Amino acid sequence: MICQIPGLFSQNSQVVINEFMASNGITIADEDGDFEDWIELYNRGDEAVSLQGYYLSDDYDNPLRWRFPLVELDPGEFLLVFASGKNRFGTELHTNFRISAGGEPLLLSDPDGQLLDYIPAVDLQRDQAFGRIPDGGAELVVLDFPTPGTSNVAPFDTELSVSHPSGFYNQPFDLEIIADREDVVIYYTTNGNSPGPGDLTYQASISLAYSDSIENNPIIEIPTNAPSTQWWFRWRPPGEKLFRGQVVRARAFRGDNPVSEEITKTYFIDVKFQERFDLPVISIVMDEEYLFDFETGLFVPGKAYEENPVFNFPWSGGNFHNRGREWEREASFFYFDEDLEPQIAQRLGVRIHGGGSRSMPLKSLRLYARESYGEEYIQYPFFQDGPDVFRRLLLRNSGQDFVRTMYMDGLTHLMIEDLDIEYQRYRPSVLFINGAYWGIINIRDRFDKHHFYLHHGVEEENLDLLEFGGYEVIEGENESYISMMNFVRNNSLKDEGNYRIVEEIIDVDNFIDYYIVKMFIATYDWPGNNIRFWRDRSIDGKWRWIYFDNDDALSDLFFDPYEHLMDLSDEPWPNPLWSTELFRNLIESEIFRQKFADAINYHLRYTFNPERTMERAYEVAEAIREEIPHHIERWGFPERFSDWEKYSLETLQFLEKRPCVFLEMSMAFFGSDFGLDSLEHCFTDTETGQRGADHIVIYPNPTTDLLTVRAQNSFSTEQIRIVDVMGRIYMTINERSLLLPGQEISLSVVDLPTGYYILEVVFGSGDGTRVRHPFIKQ
Repeated sequence: MICQIPGLFSQNSQVVINEFMASNGITIADEDGDFEDWIELYNRGDEAVSLQGYYLSDDYDNPLRWRFPLVELDPGEFLLVFASGKNRFGTELHTNFRISAGGEPLLLSDPDGQLLDYIPAVDLQRDQAFGRIPDGGAELVVLDFPTPGTSNVAPFDTELSVSHPSGFYNQPFDLEIIADREDVVIYYTTNGNSPGPGDLTYQASISLAYSDSIENNPIIEIPTNAPSTQWWFRWRPPGEKLFRGQVVRARAFRGDNPVSEEITKTYFIDVKFQERFDLPVISIVMDEEYLFDFETGLFVPGKAYEENPVFNFPWSGGNFHNRGREWEREASFFYFDEDLEPQIAQRLGVRIHGGGSRSMPLKSLRLYARESYGEEYIQYPFFQDGPDVFRRLLLRNSGQDFVRTMYMDGLTHLMIEDLDIEYQRYRPSVLFINGAYWGIINIRDRFDKHHFYLHHGVEEENLDLLEFGGYEVIEGENESYISMMNFVRNNSLKDEGNYRIVEEIIDVDNFIDYYIVKMFIATYDWPGNNIRFWRDRSIDGKWRWIYFDNDDALSDLFFDPYEHLMDLSDEPWPNPLWSTELFRNLIESEIFRQKFADAINYHLRYTFNPERTMERAYEVAEAIREEIPHHIERWGFPERFSDWEKYSLETLQFLEKRPCVFLEMSMAFFGSDFGLDSLEHCFTDTETGQRGADHIVIYPNPTTDLLTVRAQNSFSTEQIRIVDVMGRIYMTINERSLLLPGQEISLSVVDLPTGYYILEVVFGSGDGTRVRHPFIKQ
């Protein structure tokens, strides 16, 4: 690939900078075994040149940064210098500076300080070199095949093609690789590694067939977190039978030099593949060293764990906690839609994503589209609404919910997609890495400057994106937010004038909706964690809140968010005083309190209506139900399919009961002056003090044949029926009866299809009051 940035160097200079690498991952190690940046010089003249007193630098303002010792460069000879920062001479030369992968100039000067050669700053990927073609020439080229210390490889003159495109096949086949020239040798691999001399030599076709044996899946037996990880998140060995895809990487060579672009293909062969997959399928192909190498592998504890075994309870240390461009790896990305039709095949950068969840056995991945990888965007409508162009995309492991349902965070976002809150769209999929089955992974939006530009047209210079109380700046600046908080801290918002000032700075409706949603779903590790907000300075400049990371939600039915937010004990986690300060001050305003109470009324009737939320929960669970057994076989989480069903049932029960519980907490907090409305299905027996839902219990749950309803105290029934979460009626008993404490009614459900259902009991009070209990029919 020819670089369009012109390089300036003296035509009279005999020694030139011929090639360099700014992010050396696996290309060449120095004598210490470290993979350092490097610079290659070349003598293009007819005479030897003494380099003693010459200088190398990466800084225009300091061109004499590193001085050469006594060393001579013969005509046509190459000299390799490691830009390591080690600053030493000997068998190897090491400069006192490193090169930034994001781009820095390189300068070569003679002993008099005369600039002989320089190459402008250029943005390079890991293990990508930049140099001259031919050696010593004027043309600057991104070199896909680095050649430290040897001649640079000329542009490719060969093209490869294959007999079968990437995709799904129901029968074994023989794959043919065809070169458009005969004077080449084709090398290929089937393990994801980049091919070269020493790998398999293509001579005839390659036979590809169905595979599920663990012998053909060696990488799935590599632990992806450390033994010090707490047992409930610790890696578990996979099962013995897991379907495997086939990957082929091939390249043409002439001698030891590549003469074609590398081709990468991915195949899935199964006579029943259309029955096997209900979800989109993603295949990622990349060098195994990028994933599992002790020093540089993304997926393993490795060297980072050896140096720092404990990261933060309950997580372990590991290479996967490293961040930044140095830990981005190039990969081939394939996406097949729900019909298993190929939609995307492109090169991308891959990094590990997340906080503590990086220690999970299954890692979240962040995908980077860059021009240097071939395409600046990922273009595909992964989601039903919003932009279908991405610079970044997440493949998320469901965080702490990885050990439970694999959909919790996605569900909480689907519940509020109609609100004016920035949320992450969600699509579950199946992931394969180098052909190995990697389980369920969730496709999600990534909140960064690219997201806000593509979704809202916010230019980078107008974006402020903050987290952790405004003290951490992701993009832009935080002076405005800090100034507002100083005002809030020093001026009572009981005063309407002061409140109106704050109202001009933040989007109050957005703040209220965001807080009510987080409070309703019972988010405990917040707001001292997982809180971000943004603004567009070019429009109204108001701060708006971002909804994300709700993996540990929809489980603690009686969690009281008002106590959580009003707590003044100042615990460092999860609700330190700085994190609740804005809410605690705003809630002192009568205007704000009334808006908050009005919003609660609306959301309890519409956003959190159990029929709506339970239907969403059912749809989300059903979408991945058939894939869960395979996912459990791969990772061992949760331990059994019945555990996954239990967690899904508990989610339904939470969504059914939480509105009444949250309403009761809200009434206790606000009192009677703010007009909080009661809900028809929320009532308390005046004699027993029990909530309506507590009048009965049902068992066993899950059930296979009989469902038993037991009365906890005396009440009369008017109707009993069983419906699914879509509202379809499967059984109705229209019979008035009086039940005494301990009395039971048994209902036969043997003929019900497997799935989620709701038992509804309409009480004989004549006002339609009812209770609903979710259950599972197995």
